[in-house]
Amino acid sequence: MLKEDFKSIWQLVIAKLKEKYSTTTVDLWFANAEPVEITESKLTISVDNEFKRLIITTRYADELKGCLRDVLGFEIELEVTTPKTSFERYEDIYGIPKEPKPVEKTAARQTEYTFENFVEGSSNKLAYAACFAVAGIAGDKTYDHINDIYNPLFIYGASGLGKTHLMYSIKNHVEKNFPYVSIIYTKGEEFMNQMVEAIQTKRTTEFREKYRKADLLIIDDIQFVANKPGIQEEVFHTFNYLYEDNKQIVFTSDKPPKDINPLVERLRTRFEQSMIADIQPPDIELRMAIIKQKAANMGIHVTNEVVTYMADRLKSNVRQVEGALKKIAALSFLSGGPITLETARAAISDLLTESEPQNVISDKIFSAVSTKYGVSVAELKGTSQAAKTVNARNVCIYLFRSLTDMSLEAIGKMINRKHSTVKYSLSKVEDMITKYPAFEEEINELISDIKD
Repeated sequence: MLKEDFKSIWQLVIAKLKEKYSTTTVDLWFANAEPVEITESKLTISVDNEFKRLIITTRYADELKGCLRDVLGFEIELEVTTPKTSFERYEDIYGIPKEPKPVEKTAARQTEYTFENFVEGSSNKLAYAACFAVAGIAGDKTYDHINDIYNPLFIYGASGLGKTHLMYSIKNHVEKNFPYVSIIYTKGEEFMNQMVEAIQTKRTTEFREKYRKADLLIIDDIQFVANKPGIQEEVFHTFNYLYEDNKQIVFTSDKPPKDINPLVERLRTRFEQSMIADIQPPDIELRMAIIKQKAANMGIHVTNEVVTYMADRLKSNVRQVEGALKKIAALSFLSGGPITLETARAAISDLLTESEPQNVISDKIFSAVSTKYGVSVAELKGTSQAAKTVNARNVCIYLFRSLTDMSLEAIGKMINRKHSTVKYSLSKVEDMITKYPAFEEEINELISDIKD
């Protein structure tokens, strides 16, 4: 195909894109994009820098391929390239070659964190977009006007919601695409320990120079400096030095700047001048997406039923999900069978907190059974073998199994009984329900009362 032909095709594709996005958006990212090669299976386009390539491939690739399909009448792959690497562009811009700066050795676990495997949703959208932008512009001086918006960047949210994942995503992306950029990633506690050691060994000048030579400084868990005035003073001066030198600064915290206490006011002011983005606990749709991706990363298959069950109950953070999936995989391996709903129940029973469904109704179950059969809660949990107490205890066990998602082990802990005893009690009640309709009605009335 002649070059003029696929340029015409590209113009039609751009026109299609403008039907889906605003002209301003399309012009911003595609104005200088050029088709360089087209085959029966792939179109290759070239954009003028790595940041644009990253934006197009992660944000617009699906729509772009859809427009190509509409124009060509068949599916085709897309490749987005840049004419030069970021490292080569540095030489072009500044006129001098720059040796890649050494970076600290990164543990294998840390290199797994990327923007590609971060699950984006409404609860983390702004934080993700801000970190994504910082990673794209950190080593590209042609984007200094955008850098002003995102520098400094302050991300906050509860533990386990993805702050550290985003920080390592920035670090890993910059290391890969901008090898000349000097990066320091540290935690608030590590910063303090290094400073204390520097004071003890009389190497404070070395300590300060290390941090002030950074092109990109990331401090995770900055809330650790609260109530440490000496450390706050050092953070303040390091912040000022780097900010005035137009270096990128990123902080994370488990709370917003206004809630970090005690904190010297001038440092709080610096934090508050940041681009501030929060990460909220994920909604159920995002939790389901996270569970599916984590399971895929671990190489285990979970059904939609199991995913929904887990997402409905594991609400606190992503680490909890990872722990549950590891336990589910282990239980499945040991049993030699597939991952079932029962496997999931057994795996997550000890992870559920008082805010989870089964514990919300536990008091109602004990209260209803106690009232119905005239047996105290202490007796239900105690050692009495009186017929009335044993019968009430069996009903209690049956209701826990029916109305909660507790495993047999968890029910046993709740009522101070062994797994085998709980199992026997369940079979006893189930047998009575089958044989005696009046007893079945009694159980149904209890269930109805508890649910009301």
